[in-house]
Parts: sequence; structure tokens; C-alpha cells
Amino acid sequence: MKQRRFRQIAFVIITIIMLFAVAVSVSAAKENYMNSCGYIGIRGCAIPEAGQKPDFDVEENWPSQYSIKSINWYRDSVSASNAVGGTETFRGNTVYIVEFEVWANSGYCFTTDSNGYTTVVADISPNYAEYGEFDAQVLNVYGKDNSKYLTVRYTFPATGSTATKIGSLSITDVVEPRAGETFYNSGTVNHNQMLVTNIYWYRGSQKMSSKDTFIEGETYTVYFHLQARDGYEFATDTTSLPAPTGHRWPAVSATINGESATVMFDTAYNSTEEHIIVITSFVCAPSRLISSVEITGVTEPKTGEEPKRYVALGSDKYQRVNLSNYAYAGGVGWLDGKGNLMRINQDIFAPSTAYTIEIKLEATGEYKFALDEYNRPLVSATVNGNAADVSYSDGILTVTYKFKKTSSLELSKVEVSDIEAPVDGALPDFTMSLGDTTYGPYYSSNNEITMNSISWLDTTTNQYMRVGVDKFVGGHDYSVIVILGAKGDYTFKYIPETDSYTVSAKINGKAAQIEECDEDSVVIYYDYSCAKVEHKCTLTMIPEVKATCTTAGKKAYYHCAECGVYYENDKATKPIDNVATWGVIEALGHSGGKATCTKQAQCKNCGSYYGNLAAHDYGTKWDYINETGHAHACKNCGAHDTVVPHSGGESKCDERAKCSECKAEYGEAAGHKYVAGYDYTDAKGHARTCVECGKRTETVAHSGGVADCQNKAKCSSCGTEYGKVGEHSWSSEWTYSDKKGHAHTCTVEGCSEHSEVEKHTPGAEATETSPQTCTVCGYVIKAAKGHKHDLTKVKEKDATCTTAGTKQYYTCSGCDSIFSDSKGENEIEDKNSIIIPATGHSETKWKTNASSHWQICAAKGCGIELSDKAEHEFGEDNKCIVCGYNKKTGKVETEEPATDAPVEDGPETDDPKTDKPKDSEETNAPVDKHDDITPDNANNKTLWIVIGAVLFCGVVCIIVVTVVLIENSKKK
Repeated sequence: MKQRRFRQIAFVIITIIMLFAVAVSVSAAKENYMNSCGYIGIRGCAIPEAGQKPDFDVEENWPSQYSIKSINWYRDSVSASNAVGGTETFRGNTVYIVEFEVWANSGYCFTTDSNGYTTVVADISPNYAEYGEFDAQVLNVYGKDNSKYLTVRYTFPATGSTATKIGSLSITDVVEPRAGETFYNSGTVNHNQMLVTNIYWYRGSQKMSSKDTFIEGETYTVYFHLQARDGYEFATDTTSLPAPTGHRWPAVSATINGESATVMFDTAYNSTEEHIIVITSFVCAPSRLISSVEITGVTEPKTGEEPKRYVALGSDKYQRVNLSNYAYAGGVGWLDGKGNLMRINQDIFAPSTAYTIEIKLEATGEYKFALDEYNRPLVSATVNGNAADVSYSDGILTVTYKFKKTSSLELSKVEVSDIEAPVDGALPDFTMSLGDTTYGPYYSSNNEITMNSISWLDTTTNQYMRVGVDKFVGGHDYSVIVILGAKGDYTFKYIPETDSYTVSAKINGKAAQIEECDEDSVVIYYDYSCAKVEHKCTLTMIPEVKATCTTAGKKAYYHCAECGVYYENDKATKPIDNVATWGVIEALGHSGGKATCTKQAQCKNCGSYYGNLAAHDYGTKWDYINETGHAHACKNCGAHDTVVPHSGGESKCDERAKCSECKAEYGEAAGHKYVAGYDYTDAKGHARTCVECGKRTETVAHSGGVADCQNKAKCSSCGTEYGKVGEHSWSSEWTYSDKKGHAHTCTVEGCSEHSEVEKHTPGAEATETSPQTCTVCGYVIKAAKGHKHDLTKVKEKDATCTTAGTKQYYTCSGCDSIFSDSKGENEIEDKNSIIIPATGHSETKWKTNASSHWQICAAKGCGIELSDKAEHEFGEDNKCIVCGYNKKTGKVETEEPATDAPVEDGPETDDPKTDKPKDSEETNAPVDKHDDITPDNANNKTLWIVIGAVLFCGVVCIIVVTVVLIENSKKK
């Protein structure tokens, strides 16, 4: 009995152990088995719209299963070069692609096939619906486990455009080709809706370089590359209907320098509406370059006269620069011998000085001075017919010409005496007397053959005679050569007709020959024959010369003309060795008289003036005043001392400064300080106001801008609208048509008018296969007799906040008619009637994160940010006083929580779009469109099959043990 009870207890213990093992196995199997995920949903991804920024703020539909690790946007195609950054805005008429990198969370894996490729499906939605509106593409990630990493991609339809259309433009100030010139990249667009990015010039198909010059008569083409600024784009010839548009062409009228120009899209930018090229051609005009300058009528400098500043110009292609001050009058100035500017009404020409005139010129009108590539002038110039020098800087050509020295104290004759004639056996005489003190010996030093500027040449032997060595030889011929130089400011006489200098000369009272003569020196000579004869001297008395105040006297002496010897007495017994130094009576010198500041003292003996002038008697008052300064005037003669520059005082708008010393006005008025912009406008024009005195400039008439049928012209300077509303700008094509006829639509933005409808011009009658169309606009007047409308339904497109929608309609593939019904019985003649206007943004709501808050449009599918991000302003309760965000809980807390206020960066809450718990059974219900793949696989079929099999084995074991125990009990 005891043994049987022991067996029963043992069987029970074994059964319990087996059941425990089964339970542990089931728990371990469930713990180690991964939950599979076959569906990815992404919510809150805003649809790209022109002018908006890419949306990087999205949510996972089931964040417990997978996470979005990164978001990338691309333009046109997926490549690094087409990546779109977070600060960029979407362009109009452009396709955009979004990619999400998705990772499976811990405990989950993405479903794959037997080859390891993903079988996951995905969708995205701009709103927060339970399932998305757009089926997305799921991509395997190369080199990674696709059960853990996937890429979800979606390509959005091309964006619309909210940019303002540019339908016309004008380019002015283009420098047209001129022969001999290089091209200028110049041109001004008439408004600020666009900018010029490049300018290119071509001769035929050859692009010009900066060194190429234009050739007269050749045709040249200029290409202006323009880019629309943000918020603008160039108009096209397409309509606003969502039908295929085919090729796009710019519907922009343009002029260059007032002439019609060609417009085309820039293919370098895929022919987008932001870039166009405006083209026109010019025939090269004759040269406007100035290569020569002629100046006449210049008064040459004359000693003692003031410089004259009148000149005559040989052409109206250039003019004098309007430069006038203390030294220039009308751009003409004079430089003295040291290069200093001569002052007007003060300086005069000094004697024996070379002066330079300086004339500053500027080109007039469209003319220009010829320059090389380094801006050096290629211009020749003449002054009074003589070649002059030129220089160029900042648009000003400076012509300079240096005149000959002023014709000062001219010497027309020289006289030399007391040179002894050659005598056989005598030494040459190297002394002389001069007839005037205005000239003298040219050389101050002596040498072997020259003394006191006198030389003797033996013309018989052609040898110069040495001083104190060689003696005259009877029978030889000799020339005495004297070199004289003008003293002080004196010059020898100038002959303009021959451009040479000359004087009359005498030696010992006889006419001498001129060997050479220039401004400062003259070489004269006289020929002698030396006789070889014996004779008795016949003496001639040279009377005594009395000494005067300025000249020395000389005692009486005797001279034999035949032998040339001088004697002290009439007996010819006392020859004079040096007649020049013998018997000299010293000059008496001036005496008497009194000097003043204007006159020297006058000699009482001879009446000549001598000595220095007396000092000026200056007063203490500023008696002398000119434009530059003031000085003290002499009481006797009116001369003044050193001019002291004016100083002190303060200039005002219209008033010059007043010198604090002499009270004279000087300098320039300060001038008005006008505001930078035009601060005054009226119907006539605009002006600036002086901030100092309040005086306004003259009113300048409004200008610039282009009026159209919607707006007046806007002044390009002050922005004021002026004038009248302009005319319609009709399209060049027949862009409007209906049953009555065709017309031109206005291309001005915001205008829906069209010109007067003109009747259709019917073509050939309709046949079984061909419709009757208008030969002018192509409108189908009568459908082909056998034509049946092949209608395609175009679903209604809701209007959004920023873009218009369209009502549902039907379009025929065989003609351009549209209908409101599927049978084609009700044709829609006014195609604009199907347009649904944009709704505009709805009341905003707050978006938040840990650091800031901002507002977005609350309209479904919009989400456009309507304000910039601003930092939270936390109160004492740790809540932002603006949006209610609590920095401790990470939630938005308001007294009455709004159902439409999503919370950023906080813990997971119920889905704000569905009001359903994310883990509820309804949320995880299978969806037909995704082939019964449940969003949450907590009830994974495979896992429960395994668990069921283990439990079944455990139950079978219990039943077996129980049967064994019962059978054993019966046997006992």
C-alpha cells in the first residue's frame, strides 16, 4: 500500500516538473522571437509648394516599431548635387523627392523574402490620418541588413508657382558698338524684379574677348542673361489648366535701348522660369574716339604781363573742364620755371623764364579719348600749331606745352675795343675794353690759348697762338676771336622768322664777323694781316677821358696806327706794355640823394639812381585782402607783406566762412546736407531736404517705371506712383478663343481682360475624319463628322491655402473642348469658370520644442510656418507665457487643452489626428490596402503556433501519466 502511494506521488512530481519545463520553454521562445513589421507609415510631411521650405518635422505612425533617423530632400533626381538644404525654398514648376532613413526598433524587424529583400509597404501623408494618401517606394539599403534598415522614397508632382509673373522688361544704357572700341558690359534693367547675371558679345558665332575691338559696319549681337529675384518668375505661354503643356516658351516682351529684343529661356538652367536671355544685334557705328586735339589762340608769355587763360579748341568733340580756382580758369593754368602754379591776378611773367601752359579737357556727349589697354592716351595734341604733351587720368586729358624763355632785356649789339693789332715780333694782346656792362667775357678761366675770352688764330698756319709765348710773324694773317656772354637777365636778340639769335658786332671800331650766337653767348672775330715793314711811327693822340660816377677815366696817350704800338708821350720813346691797365682813373662813384621803398637814391652828380630801396612802412591793419588771405599794406607804395591765409569762422549751407582776423569771406560755402533719399514727394516729383536748414532741392519730375493696365508707373527714384494707369499689354498670340471668335489676352499679372473678339476664319469644311478649324487660331469650329468625344475625367482638385484648385471636368483627347458631364453634352466655354480660388491660410496654431515655439497654418495639409521661431518665455510655474509649454514635463499645458495643438519633443501621447490610443486594437486592425499586415504584430501567427505546439505536448504528457496511474490503481 505504501509502495503504491509512493509511485503516485512520484508521477505527480514528474508531471509538475514537465509542465514547469514547458512553461519555461514557452517564455524563452517568446522572449527570443522578433516581432515583424511589414508596414511603414510616415505622417505630417508637407507637400512641396513654391516659396516654402522643406519639411523635416514628421512623425512615425507607430513609433514603437520603427524610427526615422534622417530625412533628405532632392530636386529633380537623387544626387548630392541636387540636395535641398533646410534653409532653401522650393522652386516653382519643379519635381521634388523626399527620402527617409528608417530603422527598426529593438524587438522588431522588417519583413523580407527568402533572398533577404524587403517586402515592406509604406505610405506618407501631409496630415495625420491613420493611413497615408501617397504610396511610397521602399528601397533595400545596400550593404546593410534590410530587416533592420530601409529607405522610404516618394516623388511629389511638380510644384506650382506663387511667384509674381514678369511679362515685360526694358534694358537701357547699353553702350552700342563703335569702331575701334572694345565692348562694355553695360546695361540697366528698368526695375528690381530681376538682376543681370552675365553679358556676352558675339561677332557672328565668335564670342568676343575683352581685347577685341569693333569694326565699322559689322553686325554684333549682345546676350543679356537675367535672373528673376525671389518671389518673381518670367511669364510663359502656358495656361493655368492642369492639362499637358508641352514645351514652355517665355511670354515676355523686352526692349534694349528702346528697340524690340528677342527673349528665350536659358537652357543652362533647364529652361526654368527664373532665367531668361534677352538678345539683340547692332551694326557697328563709326568711331567716336578722339585721337587728336588742336588748341589755338594761346597768348605767348611776355615779360611783365599776366598769363592769359583764353584758348580756342579745334573741335566740339571735347571741351575745357569746368575747373576754376586761384590758379585755374576754365581748366587752364600756367606753370612757372619751377613747376609751380601761377596765381590769378597776382603772378606775372618774369624775364628769361620758360613757362608751361596746362589745359584740362573732357570729351563731350558720346565721344571718348582714345586709350590703350592700360588707359594711356593715344591722342596727339598741338598748341598754336606746335606739338604738345598729353596725359590722362579719370576721364580728363591734360595738354601741356612749354614756351621758349620770355624775351627779356635783349642785346642787339656788342662792341670791343683796345685790342692791339698784330705787329711783327709783338706778343698778341689779350685785353680789351667793352662798350657796355650788359655783356662781358664768356669764360671766367684762362688756359694755354685763351685769356679773358680772347683767342688769336694764325690763319696762315691754322694754329692758335699760345698766351705769352707765340709772337706775330710779319706776312702772316691772323684772326682775333672774342667770346662774349649776356649778363643777368639779358639775352641776345631773337629773330622769330629764322628761329635764331644775332647781334651787330665791332672790334676796334670795325665791323666784326659773327661765328655763332645763341640766347646767352656770341662768338665774334676780326681778321688782320701782319705787315713786315720798317717805319717811323706817326702818332695820334688819344685824349684824356674824365672819370664819371660809374665809369673809370683814362689819361691821354699816343698810338701809331701802322705798327699798333701805344706810347705815353708824343716822342714815341715810352711804349705802353698794357694799354688796358695803363693810365686808368678810378670811377668817382655815386653820392647824395635819398632812397624810398619805391625808388633808389638819385646821384647828385649824374642824376642816376643807385643803391638799394628803402624798407616798406607797413601798418598794423590788414589793408590788403584777397581770396586766399590778408596782409599789411605799405603806407607809401601800397605793396604788402606776406599774405597770411584766412582762418576761423564757419561756413554754412549758403554762406562762406568769415575770417576771424580780417572779417573777409573766404573759401566755399559748406553746401546743403540733403538726406540720402527723396523725403519729399508730390504729384509733380520728388526732392531732398537739407538736414541743417530745411531747404529742399528743386523738385525733380518722377521718372522710370512702367505703367500697365493694373498699375500706374512707379518712380524708379522714390517709389511713388505717378501718371495714369497704362494700356493693356496684349499677347502676340491668339490666347483666348470661344465659339464667337478669338482674341488676345492681357499679359499683365492680375488682369483677365482680353481684346475685342474677332470672328473665326473658317477653314475647310469638316469631313468624316477632320474637323473644321479656324485658320487663324486653330479653334475647332465644327468637330469631324465622325468625331466622337473621347472623354477623360479630371478629378476635382481642392484649393489649398496658397494655390488654386479646379472643379471636376472632362476633357476630350481629340479636341481641346472640356465638358461638365461624362457624355460630352455640356461644353464648358469659359475655362476660367472651373478655377477654385486659393483659400488663404487658416487660423494658426502653436508648434513647440524644448527651446522655442512658432506658428503654423492650421489648415489640413498646409503646415506652412507663419512666424519665425522664438524662444520660450518661462514664468515662475516653468510654463511659457506665450504657448504654455512646460519645460519640466515637456508638454504644452493650458487651462483648456486644445485638441489641435500638437506637442513637440514630449513623451508619446494619443494620436492628435485620430483621437485614438496608439496601442488600441482598432489602431492595430488590419488594412485591406496593405494585404492584412497588422500595424502591431503582438499576436504574431508563427509565435502562437509554436506556443500552441508546446502546450499540446504538455497536455498529452499529463494525460499519459494520469492514464498510467489509473491503470496501476485498478491492477492493485
